[in-house]
Amino acid sequence: LFLVEKNIPTPTTFLSLQAVHQAIENNTLELPLIIKPRWGMGSISIYKAETIEELNVFYKKVKNEIQSTYLKYESALDIDKSVL
Repeated sequence: LFLVEKNIPTPTTFLSLQAVHQAIENNTLELPLIIKPRWGMGSISIYKAETIEELNVFYKKVKNEIQSTYLKYESALDIDKSVL
């Protein structure tokens, strides 16, 4: 919110795959998209989706990767909202 309040451009983020699909269907979001865990650092588990099929595959892949790393503790409350 700090960056938005200062009128600094920021990427739109989503907390669910369903919300991303809805935004694409409503033409408020376009591919390509970056898929990554909400927590973590560096370039671990970051993917670029060029198609809807890639979006779905990368979302599942990141979710599985989260569950097999220390990020599972950060994401324990709601794994479905652990991928951006």
